[in-house]
Amino acid sequence: MLFRSRDPKSIVDVCTGSGCIAVTLAKKLPAAEIFATDASAEALAVARANAERNGVEKNVRFFEGDLLSPLPSSTKVDAVVSNPPYIASGDWAKLPKEVRDFEPALALTAGEDGLEIIRRLATTAGRVLSPTGFLALEMGAGQRAAVVEILEANKRSEEHTSELQSHSDLVCRL
Repeated sequence: MLFRSRDPKSIVDVCTGSGCIAVTLAKKLPAAEIFATDASAEALAVARANAERNGVEKNVRFFEGDLLSPLPSSTKVDAVVSNPPYIASGDWAKLPKEVRDFEPALALTAGEDGLEIIRRLATTAGRVLSPTGFLALEMGAGQRAAVVEILEANKRSEEHTSELQSHSDLVCRL
């Protein structure tokens, strides 16, 4: 169980896109304060509509901007979660037509190796995480070892880092 015995009281969903993660968290954890960020105004409009459709529009605060930068500087959260872009830019043309024609490249690609956003998030998440907070990321097939290495290189400190867990397509620092 990702949340163990405690439910986070505050969570930020970075690269929220359609808001699927933020909306689901708001439904499952109605007492939690949920923040959702995205660089795309169009994506945030969809996310807001999805929050309204699911009756959680008052539980999610939306911010437009790059990763964690649009959050107020005093923000501290128990969890940073993200399904960031993680496809290598050279693989865009290889994606199925239904994906390429439906999703903007900005929502899916992240540099030469697909890890640009994950690298940036790993270096900035500590700014908003509470001392017992965690970072949970989705990643692409075959990226686990590289993501673990990125997270290990960006530990906040030994006293704030208890373990690194990796589950299929999820790596999180607890």
